[in-house]
Amino acid sequence: MNWFSSMIRCVRNGLLATGMMAFLILSSWPSLAASAKGGTQEPGAEAKVKADDAEGWIARVKEARARGDLEEADRLLLYALEEAEMSYSPLTILQACNGLLEYASARLLTAQGDRVALLAQQTVSSVKDKPLQWNTWINLSGYYLSVYDFPSSREMAYNALFLSESLDDDQSRAYSHLAIGKALEGSNQKIEAFRNYQSAMTISQSLNDRSLIMKCYDYLSRFYNMSKLPAKAIEYKLKEMEWIREQLPVDSMTLAYRMLDLEAISFNAEQKLNIRAMKRIIGYAERHGNEELLNSALALFRSQLIGAGDIATLYSFYHDEHPEYLDALAVQDTLTYLRLRAFFAEHLKDYVEADAYYSRAEVGIRALTNKVMQSHFFMRYAEYLARRERMGEAIEMAGLALAYARSASSLDYALRSFQLLERLSAQGGDYPRAFEYAVSVRELTDSLREIARTEDLLAIEISNAERIREMEEKKEAAEMHRRHNIQYTFIVIAILTLFVVLVMLGSFRVPRWTIQALGFFAFIFLFEFIILIADTEIHHATHGEPWKVMAIKIMLIAILLPLHHWIEKRVVSYLLRRKLVNLQGVSIGRTVAAIWGSIFNHDGDARSHKPRSHENATDDEPLARASDR
Repeated sequence: MNWFSSMIRCVRNGLLATGMMAFLILSSWPSLAASAKGGTQEPGAEAKVKADDAEGWIARVKEARARGDLEEADRLLLYALEEAEMSYSPLTILQACNGLLEYASARLLTAQGDRVALLAQQTVSSVKDKPLQWNTWINLSGYYLSVYDFPSSREMAYNALFLSESLDDDQSRAYSHLAIGKALEGSNQKIEAFRNYQSAMTISQSLNDRSLIMKCYDYLSRFYNMSKLPAKAIEYKLKEMEWIREQLPVDSMTLAYRMLDLEAISFNAEQKLNIRAMKRIIGYAERHGNEELLNSALALFRSQLIGAGDIATLYSFYHDEHPEYLDALAVQDTLTYLRLRAFFAEHLKDYVEADAYYSRAEVGIRALTNKVMQSHFFMRYAEYLARRERMGEAIEMAGLALAYARSASSLDYALRSFQLLERLSAQGGDYPRAFEYAVSVRELTDSLREIARTEDLLAIEISNAERIREMEEKKEAAEMHRRHNIQYTFIVIAILTLFVVLVMLGSFRVPRWTIQALGFFAFIFLFEFIILIADTEIHHATHGEPWKVMAIKIMLIAILLPLHHWIEKRVVSYLLRRKLVNLQGVSIGRTVAAIWGSIFNHDGDARSHKPRSHENATDDEPLARASDR
């Protein structure tokens, strides 16, 4: 019966285990089903975002952006913000606001930026974490800069600078100067902007911070590009790329961004692009799944072809070579998609479809806040209507372009709008109105010529400031070189003196340990001086790469260490066996005693003013007389 009862217990235990397993599976079935369907849960499935774990969810956002998955990054940022707002913790809310302002895509910032910026400003004073406060002011400055609110951007940047002074942190001070420079540049205060960029560069070079120096190069390159000094812009961009290539392994993604910047400088200066280079950048971005780089490259590529009027090449690129780009554009940037489809419909002479796309794009454009973009669109729309010989509608659209240009205080777009209105009025037979527009064109041309003269003077002033800065840097480098040479000279003299003393001691009667100790220190100074000289050259040759420096130093020490011991042993042994200076019969002790006795006797005579008798003479007297002879 024992075996029967044992079997019953086994069956019972098996049934209990099966039941427990079935219960666990059924209880977890909804989450398994959700994950199988592609996830209707919050971002991250079972590993949910914790708003208070800022490092954790920001790391996941960075990973998503590195993969080029901007949608996933935006979902994580929004979910973190929602969780933070429900926590009512000022610290958590401020961390979530910073994450969104710093890492959100342009689409998410357009939708949520104003609300998040206001929330961050309301919360920042409630948090005692000064580094987080500083980061908030920097992110707010960048956001307001992106929406062309330059006064607010400048105010936030100055708040960051004041806080960095209390933090006494040079790195945050340099980044604050860069933010101030960008805001001032947007306000057309270019000299002040340039001075802030120079301050940031000086701090970064004193810190020898590679990432900060490259950031300064990037900002200076953009500044010169906007100041219509393309040669200097390219110079700083090439410096930045050189530093990127020196870091091993080379960050090919960052290098691709900088190559795109070079093409943007060329486009801004000459309205030309290297089409082959642009297609290489676009292909690289697609292979690596970097949506941000791909969109930036495509936008620049489109601007070049549309500006050149080469719609046929653009249509072939989007329709024949990469139709997936057009489909993605329909989701990511609807307005650009509608304008492209309007261009393509006109190219195919499907004017009904072109009218429909222009009408749909007009509705979206009117809702924007970017007046320059609105003026640009309505000029394009007016040109299309003029080609269709619908002059009344074309003049109406050109008038809207002029109104938006005036609202944006853009003289360039205002001039182009007046020129278009002059041409359309003349084509429509309204010559008095065309004459009025021609007068306005002449006035604006004179104004722009005066501005161009001012910009030329500004360029000269910037070049002079740059030249003065370069001269100061050369002067500082020369002064440092002179100071180092003086120090090297004193070190060499000290080492030579030490060896002369060592050789001299080898000719006197001194304890053996004296020569051995002095020889030990003399050769340490000599070989450390050799390593000191080599160290500078090693760092220059390897550009500070740790593994290269270590490898070269290991090889150098492997040679110098045994050589040091061998030479020290031979020299000290030689000094102990032989006399290099012939001072036989001279004893250090007797010589010192003779000198001391001579001084003592001289002092005694001076005190007594009497000649010494033979009875008072000491044993040292003969030595003193011998010394006198």
